[in-house]
Amino acid sequence: MTSGHVLSLTGMTAPWTPLPGIRLAAAVVVIAVLLTVGRWVKWPFAIPFSLIAMWVVGALVLRRTGLSGTVHGFYLPSLGTLTRWSPLHAARESKMTWSMITALVPELLAVTIVALISMVTKVSSIEVGRQTSGDLDREFRAHGLASLIAAPFGGIASGLQVGTSRLLEHAGGATRMSGMFCAVTLGAVAHLCEMLAAAGLDCDGGEAGFAPWLQRELGSTTDVPQLLTYFERKDLAASQVLYRQGEPANTIDLVAAGNLAIDVSKADGTSWRVRRIMTYRVVGEMGFFRRSPRAATVSSDGSATLFTLSRENFERMRIECPVLAASFDDFILRVLADRVEFANDAIAALARNLA
Repeated sequence: MTSGHVLSLTGMTAPWTPLPGIRLAAAVVVIAVLLTVGRWVKWPFAIPFSLIAMWVVGALVLRRTGLSGTVHGFYLPSLGTLTRWSPLHAARESKMTWSMITALVPELLAVTIVALISMVTKVSSIEVGRQTSGDLDREFRAHGLASLIAAPFGGIASGLQVGTSRLLEHAGGATRMSGMFCAVTLGAVAHLCEMLAAAGLDCDGGEAGFAPWLQRELGSTTDVPQLLTYFERKDLAASQVLYRQGEPANTIDLVAAGNLAIDVSKADGTSWRVRRIMTYRVVGEMGFFRRSPRAATVSSDGSATLFTLSRENFERMRIECPVLAASFDDFILRVLADRVEFANDAIAALARNLA
């Protein structure tokens, strides 16, 4: 995942460009720093401060070297325009009825029992690892209180993790304060990222990185500006449906900025969100080339910028610029091949889990 190469013999022996090597080297440096700090520095705040320091230094270096765009692979794509969400507002707007709550009681009890069993087994594991006795009553009270505080704000049931507890111990953490400090630090960083994203200051290259991305995908000999003359630009200011399931697939969309949501309608009339599409992706190519109806409903998740190729303009490009059309066809074939490979990997992983 760090290098962008598939973990296979053919994937690792494929030609490497300097950028994946840089990402892999950066990952090795981060692991080496964390192992060194954990081995030699016995201070509760050592690893949290190391993570923050590496984050700040890495962000500054990437910005100075011009590698801060998502197209370079160091950052995940932007989630687009964020809207404020309140669990209390969601509870008031929910169509939950008493009969639905009654029907969920067995599931709630099952979650509670699993949480209790998990707490007992994990406390026992930590007792064995640390060769000391734990206070199970104290753990129940602490985690129960944490769950009651987190629930109204959309949190989940509190839990105990053996791995992170042992990691904090090896890093020099002697009390719960080391874990609390890590949690507060991560919360502050997440809140800062949300504030920056809400202000439009994300790390995504946005539309500015769209043309360079498309140039890399099509090759250096392809005239991208000429190709885009066959596309229609669409600027969406808010969430809206682009096309619905069952409609004719007569367009291909390239996502230049923002995100799209993919929903599939079920037999009972409800919809199921199967995935989200980030920036610099292709949408609608399968139905377009198969000349089949849309297999899902696609809508923008907030503001977005798309470049749409209609069937008429595609046929016109084939007549007027056959070389350009061939480059675009080759690009779409690679996109389809990547999706088939991803589906095969997912099926193989599912088969291994079921075996």
